[in-house]
Order: sequence, then structure tokens, then C-alpha cells
Amino acid sequence: MDRISYLPNTIICDILSYLPTKQAVSTSILCHSWRHVWKDLQVLDIDDRPFGSSGKASFDSFVNAILAQRNADSYPIEKFRLTCEKFEEDPIPTWLNAVIGPHLQELYLSLNVMFGTSMPKAIFTCTSLKSLVLKRDISLDYGPEFPDVYLPSLKNLELDIAHVNNKLLSGCPVLENLKLILLDMAPERYVYTPTIQMPQTLKSLTFEDYSIMWEEINHRVIDTPSLEYLYLKIVTSGVVELQVSASYFPNMVEAHLDIEEEQSHLDIHGEPVEHVCLVPMLLQALRETKLLALKPYTTRCLFSAPAFKFPEFHRLLNLELDVPFFNTNFLLNFLHSCHVLEALVIRICKEVYVRTMDYNGPTPPTMVPSCVTSHLKSFEFREYQDAADEREFIAYLLKGGLVLKTVTIHLKSDFDLVTKYNIVKGLSAIPRGSTICHLLPNSILCDILSYLPTKEAISTGIISRRWRHVWKDLQVLDIEDIPFWSPRGYLFDPYVTAILSQRSADYPIKKFRLTPSRSSEDLILTWLDAVIGPHLQELYLRIGLMRAIKLPESIFTCVLLKSLVLRHGIYLDNYPEFPNVYLPSLKNLHLDPVDVDPSKLLSGCPVLENLKLILQKTTREGSYVYAPTIQMPRTLKSLTFEDYTSLMEEINVREIYTPFLEYLRVRTVASPKLQVSVINFPNMVEAHLDFYHERVEHGAWVPKLFQALRETKLLTLEYETTQCLFSAPAFEFPEFHRLLKLEVDLPCFNTNFLLNFLHNCHVLEALVIHILRGHYSHPEEEYNGPTPPTMVPNCVTSHLKSFEFREYQDTADEHEFIAYLLQRGLVLKNLTIHLESNLDQETKYNIVKGLSAIPRLRKPNHQP
Repeated sequence: MDRISYLPNTIICDILSYLPTKQAVSTSILCHSWRHVWKDLQVLDIDDRPFGSSGKASFDSFVNAILAQRNADSYPIEKFRLTCEKFEEDPIPTWLNAVIGPHLQELYLSLNVMFGTSMPKAIFTCTSLKSLVLKRDISLDYGPEFPDVYLPSLKNLELDIAHVNNKLLSGCPVLENLKLILLDMAPERYVYTPTIQMPQTLKSLTFEDYSIMWEEINHRVIDTPSLEYLYLKIVTSGVVELQVSASYFPNMVEAHLDIEEEQSHLDIHGEPVEHVCLVPMLLQALRETKLLALKPYTTRCLFSAPAFKFPEFHRLLNLELDVPFFNTNFLLNFLHSCHVLEALVIRICKEVYVRTMDYNGPTPPTMVPSCVTSHLKSFEFREYQDAADEREFIAYLLKGGLVLKTVTIHLKSDFDLVTKYNIVKGLSAIPRGSTICHLLPNSILCDILSYLPTKEAISTGIISRRWRHVWKDLQVLDIEDIPFWSPRGYLFDPYVTAILSQRSADYPIKKFRLTPSRSSEDLILTWLDAVIGPHLQELYLRIGLMRAIKLPESIFTCVLLKSLVLRHGIYLDNYPEFPNVYLPSLKNLHLDPVDVDPSKLLSGCPVLENLKLILQKTTREGSYVYAPTIQMPRTLKSLTFEDYTSLMEEINVREIYTPFLEYLRVRTVASPKLQVSVINFPNMVEAHLDFYHERVEHGAWVPKLFQALRETKLLTLEYETTQCLFSAPAFEFPEFHRLLKLEVDLPCFNTNFLLNFLHNCHVLEALVIHILRGHYSHPEEEYNGPTPPTMVPNCVTSHLKSFEFREYQDTADEHEFIAYLLQRGLVLKNLTIHLESNLDQETKYNIVKGLSAIPRLRKPNHQP
């Protein structure tokens, strides 16, 4: 049902305002009541990129039609966004004049035109305007006299243009967020702006200035005491005089500085002259910030600043430094002034410089900075080259960082693998000073390591002397052979043998996971003998050998074993007589596949709760596996059962007398000799049925199973299972009083079958149907059930919220069923239709068009 259409236009327009205008207008084809809704939109987002193939004329016509046809008198535009890649200015000024008015609150313009678009002067006196964004080819050059500016509501201003007039900034008395990017222009378009003064009300400032390229004095004033965020990037040539004035920023939270010279001029000694006094002054003003990031040219100014002393950063938590060259004295002096620093990031940017620079600052104190010993938790080093001073600094932090938790080192990318290995090996040998992990007992460390693959857990032995033997106390081993495949040979066997021989016998193995694929049978059995014991709780074996192995009989009498998983390459028919089984603690059993009658094994598990059992058709010698009767343990809560053994001539009985079962997944081959016995499952939550049969009558017991599952909350029926229900004589669906979700694969669409089903699903909320025409060799079955009642199923009118139709072909009965649900589903929220994949585009379009025309159920008070 179309519930949105019942909403008033104001709410619908609010929803549509989050879409691009082209998409919002396209909703007019949904139905008659939607045809004119878009005309009340007060938010327009127009972009010419979707019109690329149809060209400029199509886009112009679209915008002209939008502005001409909308209800401008009753619903004036409040937000307008125009992104235009065209190369001619007309008719952009006409559009802007139609948009700008006393109700406009937000204006976003990103224009790419030939000679720049001049803004209508009316925009500068728009009293309701709260946000103004002007980007790319927009000109604010009004000659010698800039128009009057009064924008009393403007809080957000973003200018990405060639130049700005102070008159614009001074006319915004409540401006809080300013992003100002002044572009580098050609000489003939350059406009000299000697002074730019930022509004005092700012809380966030992003200022990028690429316009300072000529031999004039350039003054930038940042007197903004309420500022919390600053991103400052100024690119100059070496022949200009740049002056920056900044106030003290007591509320600063995050600051980024990037002062860059494109062409540094040289002094009489041939050394570059930077704005060395500018950056120290800015750092003093930023001393209350919590995050500080300095780009390489900015840091270069601090290297060469004479007699510079770092300010005291009492609140700085994160420091990111791009440095021209590594210098320990520079870093230590900085750290001594960062009293509560928690995170430090260093990146070496040597490649951007021609010559090495010396640090002119003083020698740092000999004591360790207080932030290193008591606050620094994270350190990251990028472009590490393992120079002597770099390695010495790493050792300094590792030894002195008593609360250091994370050290991340990114090696220089052009190092070869051997060099990288030697560097890592050398760094791993550095002793640590942090005592956080070292104070933990081995039991806790081993508990942490138990969540890692054993190979990774053992590799922690190189961290320090303290860690060298920790892994030997591990009681959880997870050993997989894939990492040991090598052209040099299969290195897995000696590795596993070494682990089991070197580990501490005082800590018996509790959990063991092994996945060998090329080891010998004798060696695997040797490993298992070393593992299996009275303390073993979990065992997982996946053996990929060509020939099967005989498991030690002691596995079947492990009294503490709680989980047993045997997969592939493990055959249980090797025993002359299946051994005695007593597993009093086993709750989880996974056998994939099984080539013997598992009854004796199952009967020896008195508390089993989760069972996954896959019976294969033949033994490894090719003889049939015969399991006359399999009775599932009554204690089961979850059962996954796949049975491929029932094609033989003998009678096969499968008993599922499990009153506590909550999850069931059954896949089996139905035959004349297969008998399935079940009881009711009052606690069932989820059930999946998949029965393959050569003839439909072989699945005569399926309706009985269906009855037993009537309390489930989720039910999935695969193709062949549904076919059994189609042909079952005089079959009546049970009453599903708790079923919330139903997924059905159908051999062919049949309305009567579905309606009979729905009449018995009283609280169904989600329905998924999938038509599998031609997927199987069976001919399409006719439904033998009765004609459904004429009344609408209760679940359709009061509970069904979601419907999904897969492989829809739009046959007459399919189309009729969709209309039935749309017109009667009073609470239906989502309807998803997947068209058959091999339909051509034109057919798909016509189907969608036809479905869109289906009338929805309307409430009596609905107004079109």
C-alpha cells in the first residue's frame, strides 16, 4: 500500500527536498496525486551533469520550466543549489534573479563559465540568508565601489574565488563559519587586496590564500577570539612581504598551519629566507589548542627561527608534525612544552627539499618530557628510514614511555624486502619501558593470545625477553597449514611437531584446531595422541588427505569434550566395530561427511544441543552407506541434517523426536523407502526444508512435518518441498499462529496456493516468493488444493509489512496478485519486485510502468 500518499504535501515536500530536483520532479509519474507535488518544493538542487548527453539546451529548458511552473507565490524558495559545468553565462543571472528573495536561507553556486558570472547585488542584502557558498567562476569584481552588504543572519560563508572585498566580510555581523579560498589568477585578472580582516565572530576558519604573488605588502588579520577551528594555508613567492596578525585563541580545539613559499629568495650567504617570525607568533596564539598539525614548510620556519622558544601547550593532546629532516633536539624541545600530549605523529618530508637544514634551537633538557612518561599513549612514525638518530628516538620513546600503548612505524616505501626485514628485526630488539603488558600474569597474556592463530601467537616471542616463552603456556592451539605452503617445501609438519614438543606440559591443551592437507597419516595420529586427554574441551579437525585416517578411539571417551567438529578426510568406517562412545559433556557436534550409521555415536551424547550431520551416499571404497534408522537425540536445540543415503532399496527411517528444537535445516533425497517421523516442535523459531525427490509422491510425509512446524517464526520452503505441497491430496495448511516470515520457492505461480497459505499465517509480517520456472526437469505442477476463502487474509490487512517477489514476469495472475496486496495491505511498507533477468530493457520498462499505474488503497479521508 502507498502510505506516503496519505501524508500532507508539506511532509512529502520535506522528504523530496533531500533528493536532487531532477529526481524529485520525476516522482510526478507515480500517480495522479503526485503530479504537481514537486511544484511546492522550497528546496531546489539542480545539477547539469545528468544532462551531459542531451546538452546545454536540454538543461536550460529544464531549469526554465522548473522556475516558471513552480508555485512561487505560495512556496518561495528557501534553499537553492546550482552546479553548472556549462561555458556560457546566460541565462544564469535570470535564474538567480528568480531565486533571490526575502525568504531565501541557503544559496550554493558552483559555476564553470567562460568569463565568470557576476552575482546580482540583491544577494548582499538578503536578510534571511543563513548560508552562502560561491565556488569557481563567480566574480565579485564590481569596479571601484563594492555594493552595500548587510547579511544579518549569515552564519556560514564559503568563497572559492579570485579575490574578496573586506566590505563583504564586514557586512556579516553574526558569521561563525568561514571558508575562504583565494585563487592564483593570471596577471590580467589579478586584483590586489592589501588587507583582509576576518570577522571577530568566527568559530571556524578555513583560509587558503594563493593570491600573494606580487611585490606588494599583504596583510592578513585574524582577530577572532572565539575561534575553535583553524586551517590556514598561505602560498607566497619569495619577493612579497607577508604580514599576519593574530589574536590569542583561548577556545581553540583544532589548528592546521601550512605556510609555503613557491620560490624562496636567498640571503647574501645563499641561504633561503622564510617567514621565520610568522610561524612562532602563530604558535603563541594557538597555545590552547587540543590538536595541532604543522605542514613541512611551516616546520621549516621553526627550524630556522632564531632563539625561538616553544610556547607552553597545556591542553595539547594530538600533535602531527611534517618535518624537513629528522632532528631529535627539535622534537624533544617541542615535547617538553606539550605537558599532556597523548598522540604524536611524525612524517619525514625530505623529498621536498634540496639541501639539509640545521636546527637553530637550544639543546633540550636532559630529563624525559613529562608527557612521554605519564601521558603519551600513541606514537606514529611515517617514512621511517632507520637512520641512527631516528632509531635512537624510537628507543628513547619505548624506554621512557611508561603508558605507551601503540607504536606504528611506516617504513620508507622504496625499501626492498630484505632491508625492511632487517629494520623490523632491529626495532623488535629494542627493550621496552612500558609496564602495562609486562605486569600482567602469563594466564591473562595467554588468554589474550588464544584469540590469535597459533603462528601469530608464537611470533610475539620476538617482542622482548619477557615474551619469549609465554606462548608455551597456551592451552588453545589453532594451527592451519596454508601459511606454510612454500616452493621450498611443505614446512608445516616440523612446525607442528616443534610446537607440541616445546610447549609446557603443565598446561594441558583445552582447545585444538588442526587443518593439515599434506601431512602423513602417522604424523597426524601422533599429533592427536599428544593432544587428546582428560582436559580437552574443543576439537576441530579438517583433514584434506587423499586417503582417510582412522581417529584414535580415545576421542569418543573424552569426558570434558564440549565441541567436536570432524570435516573431510575423516572416515568412521575404519573400525571393525564402532567403538564405545561416552561424551557426557558434548554439546556441539559437526560431522561432515559421515560414511557410517551414526546412531551409536549420537546415543553416546546425552546432553547434545547442536548437531550438524551430513550423511554421504557412499563410503570411500564406493559401497553404499546404509543407516536403517537414525534417531536424533531428544536434547537437541539446533539440527542441520543432510541425508543423501536414501536412494537405496532398503527402508530408511529418520526420527526427529526433539521437543526442545529451536532451529531446523533439513536437506534430503526423498524416495519410496524413506520414512520421516516427527513430533511437534513447540519451541521452533526457524525452519528450512529442502527435499529432492524423483517423483512427488515420494514426499508424502512432508505435510506431516509441516504440521509439526506450525509454531515456527520463520519458515523457508525450497522448490521441491513446495512441489510436494502442490500435489499432496486433500492437504490443508496448519494454523501458523506465530509465523512472522515466510520464504517460498514456487515451481509456478499459483494464486490459490498462496492465498490458502496466507489465510493460515495469522501474524505474518514478511513474505518472499521466488518463481523457479525451468530450473528443474519436472514439469510444472498444478495445485490440487481447495479454492481459498473470498475474504482477505487477516495477515494481509493487519500485519504484512514487507513483500518481495523474485523472478517476476508480469503474467496476468502475478500482476493480479501484486494489485491484490497493494490494494488490501493496510500496513504494507515495502514492496520489492525483481524482474526476470533475461527480459529486455523495453519489456522491463513497460512492466514497471504498468506496476506504477496500479491504484493503491486509499483511506476514506484521503485527498488527491
